[in-house]
Amino acid sequence: MQRKILIPLTLAVATMVVGAQDMKVMTRNIYIGATINPLLAAQSMEEVPPLVTQMWSAIQATDFSQRARVIATEIADANPQVVGLQEVALYRIQSPGDFLKGNPELATEVAVDFLALLLDELEARGASYHAVSTVIGTDVEMLDSSGDDIRLTDRDVVLVRSDMSVLGGEAGNYDINLTLPIGGEGGPPITLRRGWAAADVIADGATLRFVSTHLERGGAAAPVQMAQAAQLLEIAAASPHPVVLLGDFNSAADGSTTDTYGMMMQAGFRDAWTEAGEDEAAGYTCCHDDDLLNPTVSFNRRIDLILFGGRGSEVISSVETASVVGADSDNRTVSDLWPSDHAGVVSTLRVNGPSTAVASASWGEVKASGRRSE
Repeated sequence: MQRKILIPLTLAVATMVVGAQDMKVMTRNIYIGATINPLLAAQSMEEVPPLVTQMWSAIQATDFSQRARVIATEIADANPQVVGLQEVALYRIQSPGDFLKGNPELATEVAVDFLALLLDELEARGASYHAVSTVIGTDVEMLDSSGDDIRLTDRDVVLVRSDMSVLGGEAGNYDINLTLPIGGEGGPPITLRRGWAAADVIADGATLRFVSTHLERGGAAAPVQMAQAAQLLEIAAASPHPVVLLGDFNSAADGSTTDTYGMMMQAGFRDAWTEAGEDEAAGYTCCHDDDLLNPTVSFNRRIDLILFGGRGSEVISSVETASVVGADSDNRTVSDLWPSDHAGVVSTLRVNGPSTAVASASWGEVKASGRRSE
């Protein structure tokens, strides 16, 4: 029997870019709720319980259940595919505490879980996100004046919108961290552990690695911060995918505080804020007062950053937009609390899919003899 076979009479091969997607991302330090500076400055162990009580009272006053509603609204309104969160606190209580016995049993009773509250508020707004990657940083437990132990567990988190494809996540802590005695010289040491959380997300056929991180503060701790930044660059260099860093770098972008920002730029990372052509001062993100009740904004530095670079980062062809959230006095809680002591940054990255060889042909028809295979 005869059958018809279509064959290409002419064939042309062209290289094309498979579409382009706007990838909106956010970095947001959501604030643990109080400053730890007085506790770190305590000169005797007798000072510690009253200071822990003071800090716990401040955390309750800056009520994250209220703040989570505002932050969830920020996220839902911006609708980013990926959000890097810092200072995602988990507070647990043990009553009575055993701090004076060396904390043989750590507190496990959850008092406030910032991540759970925020995810619930997002879900209530129809914004579905998953915590794809989480790193535990500082985890410290101390005695308050009532004899209870209060435990703070600090976390950095990568949230990914539920409609996005995720290949996986990983996390780790930096090798060098700041360790300080509590209650003066000879007091028990605490380590302010910092880390990074990463998620690989597919955007328009390209896989990007998103990393949320919170580097150590500057001042006397600047060498620690820069060591962490150097390790972060090593981690980024080892990634097989382009890297988008979402974080509180604690390094002013104008170079006025530490050299970390300059290190990132020298390593080839690009700053989404400047790539979008925005004014430096308009991008200031730090800081509101510790109690979050300051009536006006008095930010003076840009330390919350969205940076991108690494292997194959040319797939991010441009930055379409960049804006600050959390600095509008109309967007505060019912108690006039700012949502955090920092503002957040939202940016839209233009991601081009990988180049693909595509064949086009004009097709003709010929007849062939033979038996059709069954």
